[in-house]
Amino acid sequence: MSKKNKVMIGIFLLILLVAPFASHYMATNSEPFHYSTKAIEESVAVKESVGNVTSVQLAPFGYSVRYVGSQGWADFEIEVAGIKGSGILFVKLERDLGTWQIIGARLNGKEIKL
Repeated sequence: MSKKNKVMIGIFLLILLVAPFASHYMATNSEPFHYSTKAIEESVAVKESVGNVTSVQLAPFGYSVRYVGSQGWADFEIEVAGIKGSGILFVKLERDLGTWQIIGARLNGKEIKL
């Protein structure tokens, strides 16, 4: 194997190693995730289930964010912890004319309103 091929394979492997961390960072810092986080922290249904929210974390591979012009879609799997307990929250959002809206949410399998 030539030195050039070894370098190319090394670069490819480095990209494969870094890509999941970079995409998770980008999803965590995205507009729809911040919108979701604020809605979670203010949600009466979440407070009833886990108490006042102490932690909101995006699951390692639990996200999908897509933008097309002023349209967009996002899905998140979010680990939520509060003073009474914790849970897994799935949030689905749509973006229309540049504005995000939560169109569905499930906390521990139960549909809730955010």
